[in-house]
Amino acid sequence: MKFRKGKNNFLSFLLIFVFSLAGMLYPRFVLEGQTEQITLSNPQTATSGSVGSSITLSSYTVPSDQGSDLILAVWVGAEYGSHSEASSATFGGSAMTKVSAASTLYTTDSTNYLGGAFFWKVVNPGDSGNIIAYFPGTSVSRAGIHAITLSNVDVSGPIAATYKRGTTSPQYTSLSGLSVYDMIITGGANGDSEGILSAYGTGHTRDTSSNPYSMYAAQGHKEATDSSSGNIGWSATHYNRIIASLVAFTPAPAPINPFGVTTTAASNIESNQARLNGELTGMGVDQYEYEVILNRRTGQSCNTICSAVGKTCVSVGRDSEGTEGTYTSYWQSPEGACTSASNPDATCSLVMTASTYECYKYGKSTNCRCQLTITDVDVGFQWGTTTDFGNETSWQTVSATGTFYADISGLNFNTTYYFKAQAEKGTATTSGDTLSFTTSKKALGSACDSDSECDSGYCCDGICESDPCNIHPTITEVSDSPDPQEGGSTIIFNSTSSDLDDGDTVKLYVCKDSSCTDCGPSGTSNCWASSTSGVTSNASTSYICPSCATSTNNYWAKVCDEADDCSDITSSQSFSYEKENGCACSCGDGSCDECYNGYCCSGVCGSTGCSPTISTLAATSVGTSTVQLNGELLNLAGEDSAYVWFKWGETESYGNETASSTMDSTGTFNASLSGLEQGQTYHFIAMAGNDNGTSSSIDLYFTTIDGCGSHNISGWAWSENIGWVSFSCENCDSDNNGYVDSGACGGDNSSTFSIDYGVDMDINSGVLSGYAWSENIGWVSFNYSETGAPPGSPDYSSSGYIARTSTSTFEASGWARALAASSTYSGGWKGWIKLRKEE
Repeated sequence: MKFRKGKNNFLSFLLIFVFSLAGMLYPRFVLEGQTEQITLSNPQTATSGSVGSSITLSSYTVPSDQGSDLILAVWVGAEYGSHSEASSATFGGSAMTKVSAASTLYTTDSTNYLGGAFFWKVVNPGDSGNIIAYFPGTSVSRAGIHAITLSNVDVSGPIAATYKRGTTSPQYTSLSGLSVYDMIITGGANGDSEGILSAYGTGHTRDTSSNPYSMYAAQGHKEATDSSSGNIGWSATHYNRIIASLVAFTPAPAPINPFGVTTTAASNIESNQARLNGELTGMGVDQYEYEVILNRRTGQSCNTICSAVGKTCVSVGRDSEGTEGTYTSYWQSPEGACTSASNPDATCSLVMTASTYECYKYGKSTNCRCQLTITDVDVGFQWGTTTDFGNETSWQTVSATGTFYADISGLNFNTTYYFKAQAEKGTATTSGDTLSFTTSKKALGSACDSDSECDSGYCCDGICESDPCNIHPTITEVSDSPDPQEGGSTIIFNSTSSDLDDGDTVKLYVCKDSSCTDCGPSGTSNCWASSTSGVTSNASTSYICPSCATSTNNYWAKVCDEADDCSDITSSQSFSYEKENGCACSCGDGSCDECYNGYCCSGVCGSTGCSPTISTLAATSVGTSTVQLNGELLNLAGEDSAYVWFKWGETESYGNETASSTMDSTGTFNASLSGLEQGQTYHFIAMAGNDNGTSSSIDLYFTTIDGCGSHNISGWAWSENIGWVSFSCENCDSDNNGYVDSGACGGDNSSTFSIDYGVDMDINSGVLSGYAWSENIGWVSFNYSETGAPPGSPDYSSSGYIARTSTSTFEASGWARALAASSTYSGGWKGWIKLRKEE
C-alpha cells in the first residue's frame, strides 16, 4: 500500500499491529510526516491454534518492483504460555533484529500470558524464504505472525516503538516523541464475535473484517485533523484481550545534491600507458526540507529534527496551506493567538526560529530546512576500450576543488580508450564528459601482427619495417551463382579478394581439386574456370555448363597477383547444373531432379508439370438409343489424382461432354449415354486432366442400332394375290431389341438388324399413313405424297390422304400402293391395293 502524500517530505511513519488474545494477529500501519518515498507492500499473515515453541510464515517473497532501501517488518503475538513473547526470528535462515527490551512489544498478565515482539531486517528485491519466530517456552497455545515490506526506508531501523494492552474500553494508545499522524490505521478483536463495536472517532473508516478461530476482528483507518490526537483506540467487549504495537521508521536519506566534476584531456600517452586527468569544480550541499506538523503532545523543534539526521537547522517558517515552495513568510499575527486553543488556525505573533516552537501545542504547520555542507568528496575515473568502460581507478578523497589524476598502464598498442572523471559522496555520483585517447603505434623493429600497429605502416613477416612489404594476395570468400544453373548457361564465380600491394591486380582460379595443381598462372588444365584479366580486388570468373547434362562438382579457389604470388586455397565448395528444357530425361512423367525446371514429361525436360496419359477404348453395349463409352487412365503424371471424361457427338467436332470424375490411381473408366438416335453414327474420345493441363486419346465411333420404332397399328393382312402383308416391324422384333426375330421372320434375334417401318392411324381423324411390307411385292405405302390419287372410289386425295379407319368401328377403307409397281417390270400393274369392297 502507498499512503497519502503530505505537503512536504517528513522523516517517519508508524506501523501499528493489533493482536487479539482470541488467537488472531492483525497488522495495522500509520504514516506520520508523510513522504512520497516510503511504500508498504505484500502484507501476509499466518496463524496457529497449537504453536508449541515456534510459528512459521512460509515462502515470503520480497517484491522485486519496489525500488531499493527495503526493510522486512515482522510482528509476532501469542498467548497461553509461560513465555509468550517471541525471543528471536529468522528470514530465510538469517537472523532478524528485535526491537530492544526498553521498547519491547511485550506484556503478560496472570491469566492470559499475552505477549508480543517486533522484528526487522534489511532485505533485497526478490529475497524469499520462510519467516520463523521462536518462543523461549514450548507451551504457547495460540499465535500469529504478520509481515510486510517497507521500501525506500532508512535501513538503520526504526526510530521509536511502543505497545498497549487493553485495560478499559474505549482506550487509546500512542507513540510519544513524534509529531501528529497523517493517517491512522486501527484494528481490534474480541472473543464474543462482536468485533469493533463501532467506528471509533471522527472520520474512522472500517476496511476489512474477519471471523477466524471463533472470534471477530476488524481493521480500519482514519486521517488525523489538527485538533485530534495521534492515538489509535478501540471499543470492544473483551478489551483486555487486545494488544497493539506502534513502530516508526524514517524514509531513506535524500540524494546529495550534485557537485561539479570535469574530465580533461589525457596526457603522457605512450604505447602502453597514459595519465587520466580531471577537475573537481564544486563541493555541493546536502540539504533536506521537511514539513512538520507540531503536535500538541509530542512537539519537536527544528533543531531537534535536524539533529536527529546529523544536520543543522538553517531556517523555519510557515508557507500557505497545501503549498510547496520557499519559506520566506514566517508566522506573525496579533499577540496571544498562539495561546488560544479555540483558534487553532490563527497565525502567531511570535516569529518562529530554530529554537522556538510555541505554536506546536495547537498543531500549527511549520516548515523546517536542515542543511549540511560537504567537506570531502571521493574522486576517480572509469576507463575502457568502449564507452561502457569496464575499468575503474582507485578512489581518492579530496577536501577542496581542483585538479586530480590517475596513471594507467598495460594498455594495448594503437588502441582508442575512453574515460571520464567522476566524483562520489554517499549515494550521489556525478561524472564529467567522456573523452578518448589513442595509444601510439609500434616503432621499427618491434614485433607486430599488422601494418596498423607500426608507426611506419609496414608490418612485414611480424616486424615493423620502414618500407612496404611484398604482401600476399588474400581471398576470404568465394561463391557461385546461380546454383544450380541451367545446362548450356553460365555460372559466375565471385570472390572477396584483394592484394594490398599498391597497383597489384589479382586473378581468380577455380580448381578441380584441393591442391590446385595445374590451376594457376603456370597452367589451367585442372581449372573449372579462371580469370582472363586481373582486377585490384574481388576477382571473378565464369564457367559455361554443358548442355543436356546434370552434375554436382566440388571446387576450391585461390587468387594470384602479377608476381604469380598466390593466396591460400579456400575450403571445398560445390556448384551444380541440370538439364535445360527439351533435353531427354529418364525420371518418368512428373517432378524430376535431372531437369533444371523440375519436370520430365514424355521423356523430355519441361517447365511445368505433366498432364495424365489417357486411352480411348471401344464402345460397348451399343443399343438403339444407348451405349457405354470406355477409356483407360494410363498414368497420373506424378500428381495425386486426375479427372477424366469423354467428348462425343455426330462428328469429330463432338459438341457434347460427359461429367468428369476424379481418379487417384490408373485404370479403366466408362460413361453411359442414352437418348441417342437409332441407326446414327457417333464419334467419341477419352479425355484426362490435372492442374498442369489436359490430354486426349484417339477418336473412335459407334452406330446405334436402327431398330423397330413405335407404331399404333400392328399385325398382318392377307391377300390371295400377294400373300401376307406386315403392318409393323414389331411383327418380327417382338422384344424390340433391334434384331429380327428367329423363326418365321427368318432372323436369329442377334445379328440381323431390324428395319423400322409401320402403319400409323391418327387417333382423331382415323387417317392412315406409313409403310407395310410384303415379301412378294416389297414396300406398300399409305402416304399420298408418294402414291398420288387412287384409281377409283373411295378417293380421299382431295383431303390429302388415300386411306383411313373409322374411329368408331375401326373398319379400314381407301387404298394403298406397292411402290415397286412403278418400275418398268411390274407387268403393267400400277400397284394399287383396295382395302375392302365398297358396300
